[in-house]
This record gives sequence, C-alpha cells and structure tokens, in this order.
Amino acid sequence: MRYVISDIHGEYDKLAGLISILEHDASEYIFLGDYCDKGRHTKETIDFLIDLSRKIKCIFLMGDHEYAWIEYLRGNNRFLQFIFNYGGIMTLESYLGRKIDLNEARIILKDRALLNSILEIAFRFFYKL
Repeated sequence: MRYVISDIHGEYDKLAGLISILEHDASEYIFLGDYCDKGRHTKETIDFLIDLSRKIKCIFLMGDHEYAWIEYLRGNNRFLQFIFNYGGIMTLESYLGRKIDLNEARIILKDRALLNSILEIAFRFFYKL
C-alpha cells in the first residue's frame, strides 16, 4: 500500500506512531514536505526519515519550510523573517539539544557557516528534495 503523509513539522513522536500503524502493509511512503519547524524534534524527525528511506521506498517532496531554509542559506535574506515567524528557532533548538533565546538565534542565523555546521544533516536532506 502507498501512503501519503504531509506536514510533519518536527513532530517525531506522532510520525513514529503513524508509521508503526501503517508499516504492516506499506510498500511506499510519499512525503509532501514540511518536515521541520514548529515541532520540537526536527533532528529526530529528519534522522527517522533518512533511516526509513533505507528500509522502504520513500519519495520526499520539498515544502515551504525546507525551501525557506535552503534559500536563506543561499543568501536570500528575505526568508529570515519566515524562519523566525514559523518555528525555525525550534529547529535550531532541536539540533543544538537545548533552548535558545531570540538573540542567540539571531547570532546563529547571521553566521551561515555556523548555521550550516549545526544543520548539516538536515541541509543535505533538504538539498535532495
């Protein structure tokens, strides 16, 4: 059976629970994007999806959240406000393993080399979308 899943937004526990229900007859998963932001577990979510794709056919499409991160990293500053407004700080916290305040988030986001090193696995995943 082919299953289509969208708008995970870093909700690892919900995703893992859903996959455990569907996996008995799943032959393929199609993910419609928005893997990050808003939820507190983007790192775990991305790691889970990467691992899942090694076990079963998965198709990953890019959502607006992944697009915003990629464009911002490429130097398009107009996406910075999107990242702040729609849960990007939670994505940073997930990869850092701790809470951060708005000022620390600004410092990290201004330093694209640092940002890339923090989110390296996520960005490699996003760039494949």
